[in-house]
Amino acid sequence: MQDVGIGELARQTGLRPSALRYYESLGLLPAARRPPPAARRPPPAARVAAGSGRRPRCAGSP
Repeated sequence: MQDVGIGELARQTGLRPSALRYYESLGLLPAARRPPPAARRPPPAARVAAGSGRRPRCAGSP
């Protein structure tokens, strides 16, 4: 899988970028690679993990 930006990951999963950053800070998503000075590049595993993030969102989480 190719690395995607956080905006693209948000579009693919239906989550907001802020929610993805929040889930990353909690350790629910793998940390994004940040090649200086580029934007966040979440690893492919984040796409799979974030796809399951719709359940917490429906339960009232960010």
